[in-house]
Amino acid sequence: MILRSDPPGATVVVNGDELGVAPAKLHFETYGTFEVVMSAPHYRRLHALVPVRPPWYERIPFDFFSETLWPRTIHDEHLVTLKLDPLTEGEAAGAGLDERERQLQERVLKAPPEGK
Repeated sequence: MILRSDPPGATVVVNGDELGVAPAKLHFETYGTFEVVMSAPHYRRLHALVPVRPPWYERIPFDFFSETLWPRTIHDEHLVTLKLDPLTEGEAAGAGLDERERQLQERVLKAPPEGK
């Protein structure tokens, strides 16, 4: 799966693991729904659930033929582009954070510096 962002260059996190900067490539072995978080400076953080459904040749009974009898390797690529919304004037830099992230951010900012 190739994850692109609009604007390009957003940080990509999939299922809690940071992939890097968009466009980012994710190799997966099972189909399903992936939790994607994208963030970029001056844009709202985006949380999205991206469903990846298997193609017809990965469904029973076709999967037997495509995986055992087909002489070539089949590559299944999914291209996903997610659009981030820009922050509006006066909106906090933490926009798009869920409540748990907001509480953690507040605790980190209020914590005394280490070594004191």
